[in-house]
Amino acid sequence: MKNNIVVSSAGVEVYTSRILELADDFFEHELDDKCREDIYNKSGIFMSMILYISDNIPKPDNNDIELLDNIFNIYKALC
Repeated sequence: MKNNIVVSSAGVEVYTSRILELADDFFEHELDDKCREDIYNKSGIFMSMILYISDNIPKPDNNDIELLDNIFNIYKALC
C-alpha cells in the first residue's frame, strides 16, 4: 500500500519527498495488519514511524529555515 505517491504528468508514480516514501515503507514492512489499523489511534505506533523516518533521512542543516519549514509541513501532513 503506497498512500503517499502522486502520479506525474507522464503517468509515473513518484514520491514528492523521502519522508513520505519512508512513511509508506514503515507502513508496509514494519507493521502487522493490526498495527496498520491502529496507527493513528495509538500514539506509540505513530511515534515509532516518526523515529523510523528520522533514523533513515539525512539530518538537515539547522540554518536552512526554509528546508526545516518544508520538513515540518511534511511531518504535519502525516498526522
